[in-house]
Amino acid sequence: MKKILLIIMISSQIFFLTGCWGAKEIQSQTYITALGLDYAEGEFIAYIQALNFANIAKQEGASSLQQASPILIGEAKGKTIQAALSKLEQKSALPLYYGHVESNSFK
Repeated sequence: MKKILLIIMISSQIFFLTGCWGAKEIQSQTYITALGLDYAEGEFIAYIQALNFANIAKQEGASSLQQASPILIGEAKGKTIQAALSKLEQKSALPLYYGHVESNSFK
């Protein structure tokens, strides 16, 4: 009896751990493709170049005159890098996704 109860409890826990509850769809994010930073007059300036796939994701069927996704450019200033990036996120209508941004170090 204890084994059956244990199996039921474990099975119910596994059921609650599965799913895609945190998955974000492509049309509900802004993909950052480039990130630039400057420092002038005691403030950091953050620049982003981003893509938004909202208008493409809603199209149905293949079209020969398919529009290119719009390129978005943003700029914000702050006392720190994080403050500048936070201002960019506040200005954005959709959440920013930095997964495609890479950094290179120059020697």
